[in-house]
Amino acid sequence: MIDQETNIRVSIFDEYFTLASDESIELVERAANAVDLAMRQLTNSVKNVDSRRIAILVAVQFAHACCKNENQCEVFSEKALSLIKRIDCELV
Repeated sequence: MIDQETNIRVSIFDEYFTLASDESIELVERAANAVDLAMRQLTNSVKNVDSRRIAILVAVQFAHACCKNENQCEVFSEKALSLIKRIDCELV
């Protein structure tokens, strides 16, 4: 994360967008590239679908992955807390 907001120009699915972000340019470009790649891959597997629908499907895929990762983080956090408690008990 950087201190001030920066405008970053990216290309997604052959369209240019200027994004304002306080994240690093590399991170924003990486995210834009991931969206572009996902849209292109989906376009190759699903024919005759407009770019708006492709974008929505990709957004749902990304949201699903995000929710799945959040759930995994919660499970790992619970396991870590459990292990810390066990270690604390052993040290007493």
